[in-house]
Amino acid sequence: MPRKAPIPCCSEKDRQTLAEWANSRSIEWRLVERAKIINMLL
Repeated sequence: MPRKAPIPCCSEKDRQTLAEWANSRSIEWRLVERAKIINMLL
């Protein structure tokens, strides 16, 4: 069975940036999706 990847630590500023990207309509769709996925993991 494969190992789970460790979840990296994240500062409050990084979390805020990810939240802004996840709700953005002006950046690329793939970055928005990636930000949403990372937010779910944190």
